[in-house]
Amino acid sequence: MQETREAQPLVVNVGAAACVPCRLMAPVLERAARRYEGRARILVVDIRTHREALKTYGVRILPTQIFFNAAGERVATHEGFLSEAELTRAIDELVAVDK
Repeated sequence: MQETREAQPLVVNVGAAACVPCRLMAPVLERAARRYEGRARILVVDIRTHREALKTYGVRILPTQIFFNAAGERVATHEGFLSEAELTRAIDELVAVDK
């Protein structure tokens, strides 16, 4: 299936339901997805159903957030819990660069 929407910055959060910091990230990611709808995408990947994500993204710690610009280039990685303020700042930078 081809994607038809305009390219947008992307945040991939790799985690697992059994991971406490990952569960704490869930509402932060949900709020970010609503806040940046139409400007950036948030993708949550659970390693229980997508184990290949560990190798694909080089994940060593859960959760891990990987940031991609609108061109699809990986521009940053963060390991561990990321506060809402830190996530907002990171996405704001991606969105500003890709205007």
